[in-house]
Amino acid sequence: MQRFVFKLEAVRKLRKQQEEAVQVELARVMRERNAVLQDLIASRDAEQDLFTYLREPGRTAAEMAHVSRYGTWHRQQIFSLGIKLMQFDKGVELVRTRLVDARARREALDRLHDKQREAWRLAAQREEQNELDEIATMRAARGLGAVA
Repeated sequence: MQRFVFKLEAVRKLRKQQEEAVQVELARVMRERNAVLQDLIASRDAEQDLFTYLREPGRTAAEMAHVSRYGTWHRQQIFSLGIKLMQFDKGVELVRTRLVDARARREALDRLHDKQREAWRLAAQREEQNELDEIATMRAARGLGAVA
């Protein structure tokens, strides 16, 4: 019996590589998104520290003005990081959509591969059974000829 050969194996491997490439891209985008998120969290924490500092008694007007300018800068940072985070979220969704598509395309070929392999296996079993039946028939015929 010939071994199983899937004619679209090269395409199947290519689609698997494409899916893996999109997975790598998703991991990269997620790392970049998480870095922006950490920057945003750090900036919010720093802003809270400023508010805590301002609430303490004995602050001079000059200190308060300086802290106010620093707080304004942090609010701008928080705003720009928030926008950047939303852009990364959109990018992550786009890459996830591409990953779902790549996975579906690969899985379609995997299903076709499995279906053809099963058909090949059944054909091989039928062929083997036919050969066994032929051998059994020949032995039975020899056995009858020897008795007569």
